[in-house]
Amino acid sequence: MGDIYKNGIGYNSIKNPLQWAKDKADWYDPLVKKEDELLKNVNRNLLNSNALFFIID
Repeated sequence: MGDIYKNGIGYNSIKNPLQWAKDKADWYDPLVKKEDELLKNVNRNLLNSNALFFIID
C-alpha cells in the first residue's frame, strides 16, 4: 500500500474502486496476466498464499 501513496494514487483519487481492484486481480490471474503500472516491479510468481482451511462438522 505504501507505493499507492508514494505514487499519488490515494483511495479518494481512484475513480472506480471496483475496477481498480479487478485490474489488480487480473494482474495476478495466471490466465489473464494483465499489466499494471503499480505492480510493474512485483514478481507475481513469487507471491503465495499462507491461508489455512478448516473443515467444520
